[in-house]
Amino acid sequence: MDKHKDKDRGLSRITSYISGEKPEKHKMRSTKSGVDNHFGGNMTMDQTKQFCQAITDKKLDELLEKMMNDTDIKEASRGPIRKGPRPIKEQMVVMWMFNSNKALASDSRNHSQDLLSWRTMKKSELRTTLEAVKVGASSNTVNWLKEFCSPVERGGDSPNDPSQKTDGLSSLVEIMRAQTVEYLETKRKLKYSIDMFGMTQDTTRLDAELRRVEFNIKNLVLSICKIGNVGFGYKRLVKEFRAIKALCLTLNPDIPLSVIHQSSKLLAVVAIDVDGQSHIIRALTENAEEFTDENGFPKSRFKT
Repeated sequence: MDKHKDKDRGLSRITSYISGEKPEKHKMRSTKSGVDNHFGGNMTMDQTKQFCQAITDKKLDELLEKMMNDTDIKEASRGPIRKGPRPIKEQMVVMWMFNSNKALASDSRNHSQDLLSWRTMKKSELRTTLEAVKVGASSNTVNWLKEFCSPVERGGDSPNDPSQKTDGLSSLVEIMRAQTVEYLETKRKLKYSIDMFGMTQDTTRLDAELRRVEFNIKNLVLSICKIGNVGFGYKRLVKEFRAIKALCLTLNPDIPLSVIHQSSKLLAVVAIDVDGQSHIIRALTENAEEFTDENGFPKSRFKT
């Protein structure tokens, strides 16, 4: 008997997260809101499966639409999903419900917090952290990205001061700018060393440094592009000049082509917006004036 009561309480908790209302015993409510992050962390996979098997086709389709919106599935792919058999729909909704929980929200916030100390990280630690952020951004839902982009405290003396707050996207932009400048400067040094001395121990060291920074930039641009390719991220990006300027800086022909390709695709979408266009033009102009000399290399005052 107690087991049945526990099951009923579990189903009641599920319906409450769907409706946004307080649960009532043995009563299903209509779907009115998205996944409540507080729900997923308390429910097992089996309980989630039981719920999806118990609801009507209409209710399942409503959840399926929310799942496709939340995971940013392209419209062209939604038709076949809608026409799929019920067991396939159930599997997709179950995984979405189970993964949209407090644990994922906490995970994204942890990643955002980790980036705050990037300046004091060891090189290997920064590499690992940026790769973890890229994996998280690429494999999780829009809710994860939103949490990652929510403000976090810098840890200063005045926590209520807006200047003491930042977020995951701002940190990524700051790091990418610094890493791009470091990449261009290291590449200039490597070219000079090879031209003057050939292959030496110093050129080998510089080449290893170049590969390390290149790996970081690739992870950074993929993370930023993932954020910029969802609705809330795009709206923010077109208004965020610092982010656009950092992306434009990676269009330098000395930057790896894979990075240029990713940045240019995102900037092409940003350019659809009028504000985005003006920001791109301004960013390209300022980068040309600030970051390169007549030979196309960074000016000495921007050494890191």
